[in-house]
Amino acid sequence: MGMYAGYKEMFRQRFFIYLLLSLPVLLYSETLQERLGFTVPAFPGSE
Repeated sequence: MGMYAGYKEMFRQRFFIYLLLSLPVLLYSETLQERLGFTVPAFPGSE
């Protein structure tokens, strides 16, 4: 393994961080809201 020993854990940590950061973007997308039939609350400046 050598120099690649920590890559699996590093990838796993980054994956979950990026997943958490992308959830608000997906939830506020109009396409996803229309297809799944839900709405999220508006916030100042979102309209």
